[in-house]
Amino acid sequence: MHTTVLGNGRATTIRFAQEAASVLAVDRDLASARDPLIMAGDAVDGEAFEADVTNCDTLKAAIDAAVARWGRIDILHYTSA
Repeated sequence: MHTTVLGNGRATTIRFAQEAASVLAVDRDLASARDPLIMAGDAVDGEAFEADVTNCDTLKAAIDAAVARWGRIDILHYTSA
């Protein structure tokens, strides 16, 4: 794994996955986006996506990816470092 730090964003991603939520894990570092999905286990319906909150185009691409895969977004959870 990229790192072992378990912050709010990772903990939330893992918890949502444990509750069978479909999760698009977004981070400016793709490896960091993958980590909580790996931590959550094999049964996760999730995808890692690289985007930067300071770049509207990458945020739109993340939203578009979620809608393309699951048809909608029910919850948007944002945390910052």
